[in-house]
Amino acid sequence: METIKTRDFGEVTVSKDSLITFKKPIFGFEDLKEFYLLQLEEPSSFYLLQSKEEYNISFILTEPRQFISDYVLDIDDNDAGLLEFTDHSDLIDFAIVTIPENIEEMTMNILGPVVINTKNRFGIQSISNCTHYGTKCRLFLPQAVAVETR
Repeated sequence: METIKTRDFGEVTVSKDSLITFKKPIFGFEDLKEFYLLQLEEPSSFYLLQSKEEYNISFILTEPRQFISDYVLDIDDNDAGLLEFTDHSDLIDFAIVTIPENIEEMTMNILGPVVINTKNRFGIQSISNCTHYGTKCRLFLPQAVAVETR
């Protein structure tokens, strides 16, 4: 166990098992290869992907199937090969979440999934072959507004 500094949560204790080595980095952050994957609270649908190299770089992740029941992970075979997996059940995939000021407008990027091999702790960010997926998929549907009729 070790203690690391994070921008949003201060100091947190992490285990070696939470360290992910990215074989294909997060888009826009090509110099950052090592991240800690931490569940924010148990139980929770959200995770923190915290850079080991830069404490002020982190991402909130979620599992897309928590919000989209028919979501399918479909990535390029070359990208999948970087994960060096032997069984699909060793993989877990996430979407990067954007949290605006109005939390009800939270979105996730399901076009650019983050995929992690839970056995060897390798990760990638890829582009989905499902081109109908978007980068700003709402997590919560807008609430229906009740209208009083007379």
